[in-house]
Amino acid sequence: MNAAPIPAPPEREEPMFCMVLAPRPMFEVPASLSEPIDYARRLVAALFTGSLLSDVLDPATLRVIIGEGNWISYECSFWEYLKCDRQSLKSSLKPSALRKIVRLAYGPDRRTWFRSRTKPSLHYFIYLEQGRLKLKGHVDAAAPRKNPYVHLVDDYLPAHGIGTHPTAEQLWAAYKTRR
Repeated sequence: MNAAPIPAPPEREEPMFCMVLAPRPMFEVPASLSEPIDYARRLVAALFTGSLLSDVLDPATLRVIIGEGNWISYECSFWEYLKCDRQSLKSSLKPSALRKIVRLAYGPDRRTWFRSRTKPSLHYFIYLEQGRLKLKGHVDAAAPRKNPYVHLVDDYLPAHGIGTHPTAEQLWAAYKTRR
């Protein structure tokens, strides 16, 4: 049994593949806190990160404003690769949130509301716009179920013309002391 030698393949450059697990971009936070909007941006970024929303949201699309009456509002888009289906969202969301969001695909102009249990609290809705999931909401001083009195005095009554909503600086201070 004489085996013929196998000829060497012609010299060619093979593509080199490697997988790099790069960290996702973080929400940009102001280096210093000098203006009310700096406090608002830092607070929203910290609340997103603490609630794990940072895993599904694209930091480049975050927009934060301070509206009339000291209300901090924000909007942000989900990462573009996350579609409104069970498969793409499954690894990022809890089952109850997943069910609510997947239903958005079944009707026009649908929204699903969420609220974090933190103090300050994120109150937001998720909706579908041109095939992309988006989030829009505001910061409350407290979640109503966890801190009903604080929510009543600092959020509900000011929203109805009685008293004033805490400033961005006050909300940031409340958040920092909680950590």
